Amino acid sequence: MLLPTGFDRLIQEELLEGVRSGVLPPDVSDAVRAVQRLGAGMHAVLAGGPTLPPGTQAIYNSFTRPSMLVRNGAFEQCPSATWNSTLEQHRAVLESAIAGVGQIEIAGHLSLSIVGTGFLVGDNVVVTNRHVAVLFSQQQGDGFTWAVHSGAEVRAQIDFCREYQVAETRRFDVLDIIDVEDDTGPDLSLLRLEAMSCDVTPLRLKTSTNQNDAVAAIGYPSSVTPSSPEEEDAIERVFNNIFNVKRLAPGVVKTAGSDSVDHDCSTLNGSSGSPVVDVETGQVVAVHARPALRSNRAVPAIELERALERYA
Repeated sequence: MLLPTGFDRLIQEELLEGVRSGVLPPDVSDAVRAVQRLGAGMHAVLAGGPTLPPGTQAIYNSFTRPSMLVRNGAFEQCPSATWNSTLEQHRAVLESAIAGVGQIEIAGHLSLSIVGTGFLVGDNVVVTNRHVAVLFSQQQGDGFTWAVHSGAEVRAQIDFCREYQVAETRRFDVLDIIDVEDDTGPDLSLLRLEAMSCDVTPLRLKTSTNQNDAVAAIGYPSSVTPSSPEEEDAIERVFNNIFNVKRLAPGVVKTAGSDSVDHDCSTLNGSSGSPVVDVETGQVVAVHARPALRSNRAVPAIELERALERYA
């Protein structure tokens, strides 16, 4: 789904109206006007250019690339009415996808307990990133087994809930590590769960996407140490210092290649393994792999389809 023509302009007008109504500080207006004068698109702003007045980059990001909390399976609204209107049209398919996404947790490791995100792609089969799976797995012959950390076996579970201020859990053990791709392959791993006692539909794949398609990353961003005061401000505004709970973060595809998909949804550590879904269909176009506030790399869905075919 391509974003409608003028989408950037609509959000910029929202920001200006926020200044006029006193909701946002006056220097936000200066930032938006600077963007408009330079003719820069939203991608340029999110990538850190043009240079904006201090503090306004974070405000701009919180409007243009929000991260919305999920509660009881439903995503909440964000500061932008333009995004809310777009997403509301596709709430049913997005919330169906949300239900199949879970937080991967491990036990037996002395320093780690939450390691990333995974999502259901078949009967009791979950996908996540290779760099997540290596935290609890190791190769054994032609297959894989559990890693050992400080003398203890590390085991994994996935919780399909873990929502903000929601006590419910839907946690299932990982029984088997089907595959962990090596360093030369795509950043993917397939895991087999115990028989599931709740009704969760596997996410479907869409093996093509295009630049400027509207997408959303669904996952569990976790706290990070900011590299600068500006990044700290951006994280606080986008995530409100609420971490390790399920979120939906809309954005767009920046580039779509045969071996990677770049997108600009707001993600952090913990988002690794998140499905990047087409907003219109809820189908997975990529598996998020490299987290960042403004630029993210993901594994194309075609690579996941090939991995599933190999182990069908």
